[in-house]
Amino acid sequence: MSSEAKRKKMHRNNSAEGNAVREIGFWDKAVAAAVRLTCILIIHYNYAEQNKKDRSKDDSADCDRIKKTFGTCLNTRVRDTSGRSDEVLDLIGNEKEMRNIFNLNGDQKPELFMVFIMTHGGSDGLLKTHHGDQFYVSNVLEHLQRNASLGDALKLLVVSACRGNIQEEVLYRREEMPFDVQGVILSSQLDIKTFQNLNATQIKSVPGMENIVILSSCVESTTSPRAGGTFLIQSFCNAFERLERDVDLEEFLTRVLQLHDEKNKKYGYGSTPEYKVVKHRRLTFSRQSFDGKGCKEEEGSYSWLSDVQTPLLKRDAHVYLNSACHSTRETVNLIKKDLRKIFNFDVKNHGNLEQLQSSVGDQDGEKAGCIFMLIVTTLSMNVTTGELCVLINGETMPMKSVMNTMIGPTTANWIGKPKICVFLNTSAVTDTLDIDAARKYSRTKYTVSGTIHSGLLTLILPQSDAPNLFLETLKDVAATMKIESGTFQQFFHEVLQKASTANDILPMIVSTLPRSLEMKFPKPIVTDSFRMMTPKGTFIVSLTDLERLVSMAGAIKIWSNAQAEGTFAIDAMPREGSKGANPMTQIDEPSNTEVEVMTVESEENEAEEQVTEYSVFLVVAEAGSGKSHLAAHLAKFAQNRRLVTLLNEPDWSKGFKALHEEYLNNQPFGTYQVFFLDAIEALDEELLEKVLRMVQYLAENMVDLWIFTRPEGEARLRGLFPVTVIKINDLSMEIKKEFLQQSGFNDAKIEKVLRRIGMEHAGDLVSKVGNLEKVSSFQELADPESINIYELCTHIFQEAVDSYMEERYASFTKTRRETLMDNIKKNHSKRASIYFKEDQDINANETCTGYDVIHVANTMAAYLFVKNDKVKSIDQIDEMKIEAGKKSCLKRMIDSKKVFHQMLCSY
Repeated sequence: MSSEAKRKKMHRNNSAEGNAVREIGFWDKAVAAAVRLTCILIIHYNYAEQNKKDRSKDDSADCDRIKKTFGTCLNTRVRDTSGRSDEVLDLIGNEKEMRNIFNLNGDQKPELFMVFIMTHGGSDGLLKTHHGDQFYVSNVLEHLQRNASLGDALKLLVVSACRGNIQEEVLYRREEMPFDVQGVILSSQLDIKTFQNLNATQIKSVPGMENIVILSSCVESTTSPRAGGTFLIQSFCNAFERLERDVDLEEFLTRVLQLHDEKNKKYGYGSTPEYKVVKHRRLTFSRQSFDGKGCKEEEGSYSWLSDVQTPLLKRDAHVYLNSACHSTRETVNLIKKDLRKIFNFDVKNHGNLEQLQSSVGDQDGEKAGCIFMLIVTTLSMNVTTGELCVLINGETMPMKSVMNTMIGPTTANWIGKPKICVFLNTSAVTDTLDIDAARKYSRTKYTVSGTIHSGLLTLILPQSDAPNLFLETLKDVAATMKIESGTFQQFFHEVLQKASTANDILPMIVSTLPRSLEMKFPKPIVTDSFRMMTPKGTFIVSLTDLERLVSMAGAIKIWSNAQAEGTFAIDAMPREGSKGANPMTQIDEPSNTEVEVMTVESEENEAEEQVTEYSVFLVVAEAGSGKSHLAAHLAKFAQNRRLVTLLNEPDWSKGFKALHEEYLNNQPFGTYQVFFLDAIEALDEELLEKVLRMVQYLAENMVDLWIFTRPEGEARLRGLFPVTVIKINDLSMEIKKEFLQQSGFNDAKIEKVLRRIGMEHAGDLVSKVGNLEKVSSFQELADPESINIYELCTHIFQEAVDSYMEERYASFTKTRRETLMDNIKKNHSKRASIYFKEDQDINANETCTGYDVIHVANTMAAYLFVKNDKVKSIDQIDEMKIEAGKKSCLKRMIDSKKVFHQMLCSY
């Protein structure tokens, strides 16, 4: 039996017997390399009966929680002390003392050494004791490095103590503080000259510090909260106890920050926890939850939505390259190219700190969902303070001078949003903004609640070839498809492991970002309105409604019962943690309504009864409507609650074969499972037949199924099993404007663009999110009056083909890609011919071979028809036996093509 199998068997046995013993983790992603010995030291001071300093209740809660959480882990020893500062430091740094307190025999040495410190504190890492003396975090680090028994151990230092007197508030969440604020400075009342806040983003390096991770309850100059224990310790233990799977250290730390952030939002105040990581042995914490009670994966990914669910589509990147660094200019240009291509950042270059600060704080920045700052210059360290510095325009200044441009009160744009900052080394502090009064933090539809210091994710690479290391690792991550499932935190940790120390500066990561930031930036679900068609009627439903449906097993049965009671609302369905929602709207159906009501006919009453109890959800929409993004979004949402299978690639035979094997082997599929099948019309007929047989089997066993297809596949599927049809509505004018706003256009420009397209009777080009996304990248939008519809269609079609090829066939040879591209274009031309019924040998209802990358109808059909010279003149169009509306569409496209060619000739 393998080590992995033994470990899982041991866990199953422990769970079945109610045994709480479990291992803490393993090394280097190898399950067999379990952590052989963990020593945990709790250093705490309760200040009992010392008036306002008394923290005995919280101290007791923290100590008990740590012992309960880790005390029963395999090969783990927990000790605590409240000794004087010299005693504590001697215990940490003296090998004999440490071996004695932890009962280490012979050559026993801890592989993981965790230190928890809970006390009152102050600036620069000051830690106070209730004996009246004090020590510093730097003293702890020095003594940890001094202890020979800890030489090879990963040292995890968790410090819960105040670091100043700034009280963090969750801005946009609470209007007033719930306690006496005397003696503290509220973060909402800071101005840019408040000196205490200048150090909130400072980064220091300790030469020789290796294999150490530091997690602090707050950033420099701020307070640390308590409520039934300190926020940090309770969050740390909670994150560990709730591990539903094995989790690497970087993800675990982000989960701790997330749980801490949730506490902040619960109370409306709190702190911004921060972790600092240098090169270390890779640790993975083992799954701890086996009883099903804590098995829900943390909803820890950044959502790209504001507090009021406005999509935050825009991404800003700001780059500063030291003008003297000629040798790295080409590498930096390649990094900027990847920022645009891979992550869709709007990249801006800056020559000095003033430009950088002004651009980061620009009012349009509030519409963005993420900011990336790349600083490529000489890095250095202040040997007196240990603070890291950068060379900007010939002047050496602290890194905090750059990082403070992204936080409040310098700007309010980025509160609650990810702020990525990368400092790459190559071979008089400037003026700051003059904000005397406290900044006003006003809610808008783009705001995300959070503290002013949260959201920073910083990578520092001090070696001279840092730009090359960063670029090479990024390209490696992209080539190995890690971007598809990886996070920026994981990427930065991968870079960190390859980095090296230079000039006593350690490569490091510093983070206050409380959410995982996925490298594959999602395209938000812009359409939030859907029609659900059931035997009971047709309803307008929202994205939130669909999210709730995918979260529950047997959702359609529960919903049918609610309908029978006359509630007609998804909100009637029981769900965990429900806070209520607006009920669905039922559409009245007069005889002239355009809303199609889908019913599933049946000759037997038993079959009709089945419809009310079970139904396959069938999402039907044209190409470019956002089906695939919706499928991925719903699958990801359900993943936190259920076992999800998502098959969403045209070449999905690998995933299908694995699932088909389970089906053939009669593996039971439970009601806790949900299957999402996307783009099944892309399958060849033989494979499609197998898929449909399997789907029928799953439907017969009432397994929850969501199938995403185009209209041509709807009739075939509806005949196989009971269905509930969901159709994606066209974009409303409000959503179109909002989308273009997020793409960087101002309101006046948007009005002109949409009006111009409307005047050309081409509104269908912006009715689907897929097309609208491509329209937003059309360069000629800069001058709306000059928009040529033929040219716009050319851009939309080519973008659709290119993105499809890049997404699915990037690894193919150039020759094979060209062949595929030609076939795609021919297929779409054939679609246009079918639309206008010009090819007499083509049946109007015939299904073309190949997969459509864009919906061919109306304006797009006219473009493809005219482009391929199927018709060349108005006279030819008049002779065609087609509807008057289609003739008008073709005539407009003929005119537009002529104007476009005249424009080309004039250049």
